[in-house]
Amino acid sequence: MRIGLDLHGTDFAPKAELETLRMLKLEPMEGGDIVPIGKVGLESEVRALGYPFVIAEDVVGMHEIPSVAVRRKPRSTIGIGMELLKRGEIDAFVSAGNTGAVFGFARLILGKVEGVSRPGIGVPFPSEQGYFFLIDVGANINATGVDLYQYGVMGSIFTQQIMGVKRPKVGLLNIGEEYTKGSDTMRKAYSLLRDSDLNFIGNIEGDDLMKGHCDVVVTNGFVGNTLLKFAEGFAATVSNLFHQAIESALRRKVGGIFIRSALSEVKSKLDYEEYGGGVMLGLSRMVVLAHGRSSAVALKNAIGLAIRSSKVDLPGLISEALGS
Repeated sequence: MRIGLDLHGTDFAPKAELETLRMLKLEPMEGGDIVPIGKVGLESEVRALGYPFVIAEDVVGMHEIPSVAVRRKPRSTIGIGMELLKRGEIDAFVSAGNTGAVFGFARLILGKVEGVSRPGIGVPFPSEQGYFFLIDVGANINATGVDLYQYGVMGSIFTQQIMGVKRPKVGLLNIGEEYTKGSDTMRKAYSLLRDSDLNFIGNIEGDDLMKGHCDVVVTNGFVGNTLLKFAEGFAATVSNLFHQAIESALRRKVGGIFIRSALSEVKSKLDYEEYGGGVMLGLSRMVVLAHGRSSAVALKNAIGLAIRSSKVDLPGLISEALGS
């Protein structure tokens, strides 16, 4: 599998991306050949590491307006990555860049899978039982009942193929467990999910979200994005509180080593680096969106996710499930 990598996506670009290339040179990923995409100044360094190099003229900044960037920067790293993907010169594209721009370029250049109303972004999300798949986390803030139903279908396919769950349990994030709760859109989504072949367990409330009751949680992009960012901030706060507890324990010379062990375990479950990034489902080709703060480890895991998703042909499976 040929995986295109945007060298100017992260907050630390291109430092984190170049470190990822060095890491993969020492520990190559089976079945994945990396195709770096960057501005001309990086070419010699990248080629010296033994990689090919695709030159881009522009970079889309994190704070640029996505719709403007899509029109004005077709030769950016993101735009070129999507063009390569469309032409089949790469099998998947990984970027930690501007989410709106990545999604905008993808919609314009790649297009949707037949039968999909609106693509969504999904991420593995930590729970007491491991991980569940949360979709959507930002692509579609005004999801219809049909959109939410399709997110359930696409999330189930991802969870089966990538996370190894044989018959994923699907829950609809709502303000109450009763099927009558929520807006007309939520009730329509409930009806479609209930009447489908999915393993739908009904509505799930926020306080049960991380207990691991279901494998796929369906919501709209506004709620999903807010939830994701809250969780990231909460994880950082918990980590800081643990560190304060460790310092206090060390000053009192009690239990410091045990607290460190507990902190490491909790942090690994909450850390976005563990899963690498989110996937854009419903597009005709595979795009993985890494976190803007991604380190080399996180980018490596995002590339691994892209390789696995491409091998099983998620777009093809989604087309079979939703195409006419």
